[in-house]
Amino acid sequence: MKQIDNRQKQQIQMRAQKNQIDKNRMISIQKEKQDAFSVHEKAVSKSETEKKEEIKKPEPVHVEHKAGRNDPCPCGSGKKYKKCCLTKESMAS
Repeated sequence: MKQIDNRQKQQIQMRAQKNQIDKNRMISIQKEKQDAFSVHEKAVSKSETEKKEEIKKPEPVHVEHKAGRNDPCPCGSGKKYKKCCLTKESMAS
């Protein structure tokens, strides 16, 4: 009887060890899959970001505001442009 009990105990221990080994294998496989997925996900998000950067619209070119003849002078004198800086520019040209 003692031999049977010892054998049963050994079998139970071996099964428990095998179950633990199988469980550890499954966990490591899941971790590998998860790591591979996260690497793939990062690569996809990086490529999407690069695509978004490529698609960005060009900045519009802002043309410098030119004062009209009757507009206030941009120099801040308070005079009309035609009586202030327009005459200076026409003399320089």
